[in-house]
Amino acid sequence: MGCTTLLDPKILPNRPPASFLVVSALAPNNTDVILTWTRAKDPDGDPVTYTVVYNDTLVRGLTDTTYTVRNAGYETTATGTVVAYDSHRVSSTTSFSQTTGQPRLRIKSVESSSSKVVYAYDGQNRLTAVTGGNYPREVYSYATTGRRKLNIWQYNSASSNATGVFWAFPFDYPLGNGEGIAYPINNGTVDSTYGSSLGGISYGSFGPNSRTVTTWRGMQGSVSGRLQLRYEYVGENIVREIASYTSSSYATDVTVYEYDDKTNPFHNSVGLSLNSVQRYSKNNVTRERSPAGSGIKYDYEYNQQGLPVRCNKTTIRLNETPATRTYTYTYEAY
Repeated sequence: MGCTTLLDPKILPNRPPASFLVVSALAPNNTDVILTWTRAKDPDGDPVTYTVVYNDTLVRGLTDTTYTVRNAGYETTATGTVVAYDSHRVSSTTSFSQTTGQPRLRIKSVESSSSKVVYAYDGQNRLTAVTGGNYPREVYSYATTGRRKLNIWQYNSASSNATGVFWAFPFDYPLGNGEGIAYPINNGTVDSTYGSSLGGISYGSFGPNSRTVTTWRGMQGSVSGRLQLRYEYVGENIVREIASYTSSSYATDVTVYEYDDKTNPFHNSVGLSLNSVQRYSKNNVTRERSPAGSGIKYDYEYNQQGLPVRCNKTTIRLNETPATRTYTYTYEAY
């Protein structure tokens, strides 16, 4: 009569799930950590579930092989483990470590001694309102039916909707391909981008180093008062703006621009109060030279992410004392 030992193959001890690989990646918001892992095979054929541990146990009983650690913080190292359990609670563990990035920032306000412009956004990081710009208040909304469209109301009062001007922009969005205000539909051409009895704008001739913008004063298509602006580029910055008027009483003006190597916080914004250089150029303009020796000089201070937080704008005109105005920029994380 024999006895049973641990060596009897019929009663082998339960074995843990096999080792597995965990890969971590930083989410676009620079603070979430996306974890993915290979499946841990159990040598005994037991079902396997996963537990994610970061600071404390975040989740138990996962059968999927991905999980996102939310709000790990900015500019820190998130370390933790993924634990694979079989049905007998025998486990194997793999560690992860991911360095997070700096906060993504978007412009919140620009303030000088005489004005303050404030920007608001929706959950998709689209501009929804501007207060204190050329109009006391601008409201932006986005339609998705048919040809996607950006609608803008400009109100004469910061608090009342009684009077205003409405613009409808047949733009494709979100922004893309460095095409400036928005990526135009119809293969780079938008006719009647906006138009009314007050004026309008249309785009055409989009090329790798230049694009043409035609604006008009008065009724759409009117020859009198029509202004054509042609922008020439080096890289992603406008270096020359050529303004041509259809009326013979105006000459052609050429403005030359120089830039820093930092990020322009207004690049690709749809804000109507922005000028072309702010909207279309990737970097911040440092010098603007106009005909007859006039121009503007911009001196910036930057934050750790290279975004301007302060700008001294000095306007230079012949036979006049240079005038300087200081602007401060604030940002919000998103």
